[in-house]
Amino acid sequence: MNADRPTFPGQSPSPDSAPSFAIRSLVANADGESVYRLWQEALGPRWPLSPERLATSLGLAEPESEFVGLGAFLDYRPIGAIAAEIIGEDQAALILIAVVPDHQRRGVGTGLLDRLKRTLGAKGIRTLTFGAGASQPLWHGVPISLPSALAFFERHGGILDETSYDLVGTITDFRAPESLMERAHQYGITFETLRPEFAPALLAFEREHFPFWQPFFVEAIANGALRDVLIARRQAEIAGGLLLSEAPYCPGAQWAQRLGPRLGAFGILGVAPAHRERGVGLALAAYATEHRQRRGVQTCFLHWTDLRDWYSRLGFRVWEEYRLGQLPVVN
Repeated sequence: MNADRPTFPGQSPSPDSAPSFAIRSLVANADGESVYRLWQEALGPRWPLSPERLATSLGLAEPESEFVGLGAFLDYRPIGAIAAEIIGEDQAALILIAVVPDHQRRGVGTGLLDRLKRTLGAKGIRTLTFGAGASQPLWHGVPISLPSALAFFERHGGILDETSYDLVGTITDFRAPESLMERAHQYGITFETLRPEFAPALLAFEREHFPFWQPFFVEAIANGALRDVLIARRQAEIAGGLLLSEAPYCPGAQWAQRLGPRLGAFGILGVAPAHRERGVGLALAAYATEHRQRRGVQTCFLHWTDLRDWYSRLGFRVWEEYRLGQLPVVN
């Protein structure tokens, strides 16, 4: 999709008359194929995606009560779609809004958004995020490569006041900088894969310093995936930790057709306040990157971070930039 004609947001109405269209609820196990055709026409060239992943993200793979999906149809042809996932008592995440190119700027996007807001408002939802918080989001914000999307949401009262990035690095020949690792070692830090005897200390560390992330570590340990947990340890004290993942179960895997084969990731990296400003965090990231490389990963994806310049010291570059925020459902 060309950046000057994005369809993620839908479009504002044109003063020209346009054929009327009907909006109805999308039906799981029935509308997945038609919505995928719409995706291919509207977004597929720039954002290639499998039909299975699209259906899962939109709640069309099977009936899901927490999803709300609507389609705009003209003579049985889908010309637009919108979907959101309820993620809290009064909050939902907007997963997608798309309009086919030949029906942009005819009020389809606005009509879909207005109907979604009414539907969600009746369920007690007051705000929409732009993807953040969804179980299987396509994006965690509005990509800036879709400038009309940003303008559309701002016209409709969206507050887009936070910037975030997805980063990527080609790590086939990566080696952790010796000076960086030496500084951490001189401070007494050891980097290693989590061993069972340190699991309770790591969970206590996450609970104290990063409680929002702790459930992800609990799940990894409960599933016996200790090999996917790396720690920075100063003697018996946990100084930092992170999680590893690989396609098809890692962030960015939905975009594997763009990112290429042998895709992996690491994330939710955190260092205790007492051990910051000593190079521990960046050395842990370098250790993780080298660990990914040794396990055969060629492209490493870093999801949802604002540490663009920090990670650039290890060779990571911006893959996409996003604007995050909220859109009021009830004015």
